[in-house]
Amino acid sequence: MTGLKKDEMKELVVKAKKIKESGGNLSKLFASFASERNMAKGTIRNAYYEILKRAETDKDFKDEIFSGQSIATNKIVFFDEIEARVILKKILSGLSEGKSVRKTISEMANDEKQALRISNKYRNMLKRKRELVEEVITEIERERGSCFDPYLKSEQNDELYKIKCEINDLYARIFGKLQDENRELKLKLKEIKASAEK
Repeated sequence: MTGLKKDEMKELVVKAKKIKESGGNLSKLFASFASERNMAKGTIRNAYYEILKRAETDKDFKDEIFSGQSIATNKIVFFDEIEARVILKKILSGLSEGKSVRKTISEMANDEKQALRISNKYRNMLKRKRELVEEVITEIERERGSCFDPYLKSEQNDELYKIKCEINDLYARIFGKLQDENRELKLKLKEIKASAEK
């Protein structure tokens, strides 16, 4: 499930409990725990939250891993099915417009923590919910005419994506130039009005 052995799960939750009780941050624990095992920090973080989630419904597992101790954590808030679908559609729509996943998520999230949760959820859906992803792709194609397919690794898809990115960059440059020109014209207009009033 988590990629960790049971003794490693126990060690992780014990260390996490101590850090939480002292008001510390779990990020450093995830990094050091991952480094010791030649694993990614995100893998350890995800494993920790999977352990907590399972402990909520599996009493035997909770007793074995937590040894009867309480779980020292804030309540975990999971995305429901509707929220997950909205996240998926927004990201795929952003990719279809030539935006990167990071850019699209940054436009959706209120802070880094939420951005990380959205990013993890998106990657999880790509990996485990292919049927849902393909359903949303079809929905976007009906609405927009086309949709970026994250499973399609063909050269054509990559080229199309690059072209869309270039178009978006061009639009941003043009729009920025127009804004600058508009500001300059407004300043000149103010100067002319000021001179006329003298």
